[in-house]
Amino acid sequence: MKRIAYFIFAASALIAASCSKEVSPLTDSNDNMVLKTFTADLEIADTKTSLVDGKKVHWTEGDKISVFDNVTNVPNNSTSDQIKYKNREFISANIQGAAADFTGYVTEGATEYVAVYPYMAGTQCNGEIRVHLDETQKFVAGGFDTNTNVMVAKTIGDHLSFKNLFGLVKVNVPEGVQSVTLMSNNYISGKFRVSFNADGSFKDIKGINNDNSYRDITMQVGGESGTCYFVVAPGTHNFTICFTALNGEGYSYTATDSQKVASNQVINIGGPESLSESGVKIVPYYRCSIIDKVTIEEAPEGSTFSSSYSRVIASVSSDGEVTLGKWPGTAVVRVTTAEGKVYPVMIEAAPLYRDDERMLEMWGATSGDRKGENFSYEEVTSNNETYLKVTSDEAKYSCLRRSQKAWFAPAYAPLVAFRVSPPVAVEEGKTVKSYSFKVDLATYGFAGTNYYGEIGGGNKTWQNVYTCSDGSKIYVYNIAEQKMSCGYALPMDFMGDPNNMTIKYCDFKDATSGAETRVSFNFYWFRTYGSWAEFDAHLAEWKIKTGLDAQWGNEYKTE
Repeated sequence: MKRIAYFIFAASALIAASCSKEVSPLTDSNDNMVLKTFTADLEIADTKTSLVDGKKVHWTEGDKISVFDNVTNVPNNSTSDQIKYKNREFISANIQGAAADFTGYVTEGATEYVAVYPYMAGTQCNGEIRVHLDETQKFVAGGFDTNTNVMVAKTIGDHLSFKNLFGLVKVNVPEGVQSVTLMSNNYISGKFRVSFNADGSFKDIKGINNDNSYRDITMQVGGESGTCYFVVAPGTHNFTICFTALNGEGYSYTATDSQKVASNQVINIGGPESLSESGVKIVPYYRCSIIDKVTIEEAPEGSTFSSSYSRVIASVSSDGEVTLGKWPGTAVVRVTTAEGKVYPVMIEAAPLYRDDERMLEMWGATSGDRKGENFSYEEVTSNNETYLKVTSDEAKYSCLRRSQKAWFAPAYAPLVAFRVSPPVAVEEGKTVKSYSFKVDLATYGFAGTNYYGEIGGGNKTWQNVYTCSDGSKIYVYNIAEQKMSCGYALPMDFMGDPNNMTIKYCDFKDATSGAETRVSFNFYWFRTYGSWAEFDAHLAEWKIKTGLDAQWGNEYKTE
């Protein structure tokens, strides 16, 4: 019989002693709002309640929860399925270990409340709670990613007793592993619906099957080893563990029994002590860009293909062609031979780009997008290269804005580079007095307002630049080191796509009159790289293809 240990999830980092701090709750502009304070406690068990040093888990200063009351916030002319209870933020105070006060505003006359930890702006309530469990979790040796935990509570009074919504799956990670992916035949991450019984206890937890619930969770291990815990959704699961080795090979390990995971429980499915032991299988492994397609070539004739739903993989065709889902990560395609034998094929999709063969698709004018209003784009093939000729349609500047997603992930691909020609005046007799190069990353959709503006803080702030023998330049940025113009650097675990990414030549002025003039330039490619070695390899490939050469300009590469 497997041993099941009860635990309590971490609400935040551990603290050495209880603390107390007065906070000012967020105000609400509605006149029918009243100030309310809840006393909240955590689920306590008689056994060891923490996975870190055996200490109890406490609330900490600054913890936030979402609170919904039973007074609907109904938009005008809304239909019944649009009715949502308003998500309000409450902040912790008067902390005493596992108990704390949370203060904020609720609707006057409300008689029932539902609370969710941690506070998430996207959490919804409409008789049931919709919550999100991260499908990319942080590796913590001997522990788990506390930021992925979700707790809920329901009350008709002033006391909130938070219950752990999810369970833990304990996995052993051997040495030599870059990443580990836990996969199931059922949903274990993504968005879930949570319903309650009349007494406030859980009634049901269901995945939302509309591209928002997933059957896998990935951790970046980076060569560490030992036990770790995946936070997973309750249910009955058949688990497979897939490892990406530091040498780039893929391995799989299948748990022997079906496992039932319950809220607030730990299940140990084990795992290999080494990648060479019995039970660990070497599997075909493909590493590619998230915009590519992959054809599985090793499958015997007559094989069929399937995949656990994952946002990494959008679809798998009958002949083994895998279309990726524009999201980085690792996923598995299951191959079933004509004899009924089943084996996995691992697909790692990295946010690395090769735009030199898809220029117009990636950067050209798009109907309805304002980047196409004042600029014209002509796709040109010359000297074994396909590039865009960008020309301003009026006397201002020439501009490019990417029409496809461009993933930025410092941990995966810290280097961003692109090659362009110097600008030239379109009108005869006009000259370009000066120009500057700008990369404008507008506010990220889910990263708040801290990461926007030019990488490096302003114009002409690339980390390094190549000057090519044809006069073009290659600008290189390091998004793991250079701050944005707002003063913040992207955190290493950041992963997202810019709402707008603009490459712009500006300040085009006539040398004599100072008047602006129309300008044209060539744009050759945009790429991201996992290391300087990958960048050097691409530069060598480009040199062989074009016969051109390049040297560092007024700055030099740092290792």
